[in-house]
Amino acid sequence: MKSKSVLISMAVIVALSLGLVPLANLASGSFSTSSGGVALVGYYDPPDYHFLTYSYNGYGQPVQGTPVNLTITGASGRNSMSVATNSSGYAVVSMSGDTPGPSVYYSFASGS
Repeated sequence: MKSKSVLISMAVIVALSLGLVPLANLASGSFSTSSGGVALVGYYDPPDYHFLTYSYNGYGQPVQGTPVNLTITGASGRNSMSVATNSSGYAVVSMSGDTPGPSVYYSFASGS
C-alpha cells in the first residue's frame, strides 16, 4: 500500500473519477403507484438531451403505450415532446435545450 506505483495508481484513479463526475450531468426521476410507474434517466451530450423512460405495471413488467411528456425549460425558452413507450416498456427521447446549469430545468409526466 505504500509503494510508489500503488500510490500513483490510486491518485490517477481518484483524479479521473473526480474529473468525470461533473461531465455526466445525469438526470433521473421516477414515480410509482400501486398499479405501476415510470422511471426516467437522462444526460446532456451537446447539443442535445437524451432520455430513456421505462413504464412498468405493479409486477415490474413492461407496459406498452404509456404516454410520457418531457419538458426542458431554460433561458432560451421551453422545449416539449410527448412519446409513448414501445412493447418493451421503453421510450427514447432526444431533444435540444440550453447547456445544463442552475437555470435549466426538466420535468416529465405520464398518464394512462
